[in-house]
Amino acid sequence: MKQQKEKSFKISRILSILLLGVVLIILQAACEKADQNENKNESYLQRNDTIKKDSSISNSKTEFPTWLAQLYPEKLNFEEYSIGQELIDYHAVNDSVKYCVVKQMDGVCENYYLNTHLNKSKVDSLFIGYHCDQDLSNPSYWWKTYEFKSSNLLQTIEFTESVHDSLIGKYGLIKEGYEFYYVEKTLDSAIREYYVDKKGVIKEVRTTENNNSNL
Repeated sequence: MKQQKEKSFKISRILSILLLGVVLIILQAACEKADQNENKNESYLQRNDTIKKDSSISNSKTEFPTWLAQLYPEKLNFEEYSIGQELIDYHAVNDSVKYCVVKQMDGVCENYYLNTHLNKSKVDSLFIGYHCDQDLSNPSYWWKTYEFKSSNLLQTIEFTESVHDSLIGKYGLIKEGYEFYYVEKTLDSAIREYYVDKKGVIKEVRTTENNNSNL
């Protein structure tokens, strides 16, 4: 009788240890999944923070001259669609030349343009930034930021984040079983600098490319 009790106790103890092991494995898997989701959110937020930091200088609309606000209404209507538009920044190069940054929103992307004006007439335009909703089946993601280095000197950085070629299927999409956020990627960037001359013309002065930084 005593031996049976001891045997039952040992079996019960073994089962408890096995059950504890299963619980620990489940908890570990849940923690790893949470870490992956956190990394995913951090990656997304870092891109958004970069856009907000480099591409948005917040100004009230009342701070912009009337003639400029009239040139850039809050909505652009086309035959089959419309896009939102917002003035972001405004500076004077000299008494005659002014430039502004305009953001256009189509529901998928936010696009930023540097537009120059001579005596209130548009002279030049440059596409300086964008940030779009991401298609996670696409093996690459692109975004572009900008930053003013001085009153007439601008720097843009275009990023390309890509998964390894071995993870791309025959249709050019990420293979089943893999997710963009959870695999190793490379980050390429291209830095360009521009300046606005005294006539309002935008000129590129330098380009630097950095390739294959591992993420």
